[in-house]
Amino acid sequence: MTSYVHKNARLDISKNKAKLYIDGRMVFQGSGYPGLKQFVAYCNDPKVTHQFRKQLEMRAEAFKKLQMRCQKKGISLTYVSKKGRKYKSVKRLLNDMKRKPKTKPKTKKKSKMKWG
Repeated sequence: MTSYVHKNARLDISKNKAKLYIDGRMVFQGSGYPGLKQFVAYCNDPKVTHQFRKQLEMRAEAFKKLQMRCQKKGISLTYVSKKGRKYKSVKRLLNDMKRKPKTKPKTKKKSKMKWG
């Protein structure tokens, strides 16, 4: 198990499971990445952010590549909600890529007649 401590916050990670303690009370238990993000957000310290920079950048890079693939396939990256336009999450983009693309019904092309 790996532990990271910053002032009154402690993050314990083992086998992609994280526990976040603040002031001795457990405030988060779950997957490693969300726990890591909460730890970095709570500490709000550049030293802590720099310590986990590689993990954060790696996840952001994978999301950026997914967005690029979706754009090439013509899938919209945003959707309209009650609060305005929002970017789609990773899960939603992956589901959109798995779905069959909507195709327009083919229309018959008009033949060009030459009068001569």
